[in-house]
Amino acid sequence: LTNGRRKMSAMELHKMFGHIGGGAEAANCPICRLCKGAPRRIIRTVDPHKEHRPAHTFAMDLLTFDVRSFQQCKYVIVLKCVATKCIRLLPLYLRSDAQSTIEQWVEEMRKSPFFYGMAYPAVSAIVTDRAGEWSNLNRSFSASMRRIGVEMRYSTKDRHERTNPHAERQVGIVEIVIKSLLMETSLPPMFWQCAASNAEFLLNRLPVVSHEANVPPDYDVIRPIEAMTRGGYSRAMISKDLSWFIPVGTIALVHCEKVRGSSLQSKCRWGVATGMLGSQVEFRCPMKFTRFYSKSFK
Repeated sequence: LTNGRRKMSAMELHKMFGHIGGGAEAANCPICRLCKGAPRRIIRTVDPHKEHRPAHTFAMDLLTFDVRSFQQCKYVIVLKCVATKCIRLLPLYLRSDAQSTIEQWVEEMRKSPFFYGMAYPAVSAIVTDRAGEWSNLNRSFSASMRRIGVEMRYSTKDRHERTNPHAERQVGIVEIVIKSLLMETSLPPMFWQCAASNAEFLLNRLPVVSHEANVPPDYDVIRPIEAMTRGGYSRAMISKDLSWFIPVGTIALVHCEKVRGSSLQSKCRWGVATGMLGSQVEFRCPMKFTRFYSKSFK
């Protein structure tokens, strides 16, 4: 990393990057203990089938919060690419908005230049449970998926954690990262949607834990968004994004390029970080709550 991040300790990076990961930092972190609890881990040795086609099969589940965000959303659809471990979070105002939101996301994925030339259309299959908003008994949703060519695969209700483990585990990870980001900067719960945007940004750019034999010694493994875009989003671009990342709720002095040097006004303004746009930071004015972007801040 650059921009002074190399000099930071492992605990400082652990706090800045949404408390992702385990190890000694997580074991000694009070926020990790508050969010993750202290469950007993049971590891079961299995040899499941592994999907290797990027953007082909997605695992889907719904996460419901007890507080509406200031954007008035209360639900978020958690989608995970089974092959690349890349995730997509889709906030919802109502559960009934799931059909139009998923249809719009599928069309957006298929129009992306990252997925041109594949032997199959992006988002060919979605594995999920039989919730009412996207159940096989929902005629409107089933007709919509048939129209855009998405195969729906439903897991068994009494074996949901085994028949759709990717979605179940990913929801738990997203919950922990969102709560960790909120607790780190003491934000109220209504900012969970901004924290969810940060969580998606970080989880797609940080390497996942892998037990495969081809893991390099320095653990510089392929990142989820790099695998998802088949190298279209390079590792250098990912490192640049992480070097400029600051968590949601961080207060910064942001440079004002419109103020001339001869002016007696301040050449900086206060901003509160609320998201990322590539390597640019999205700020909100603490007085007027207006949105602006910058890479020049302290």
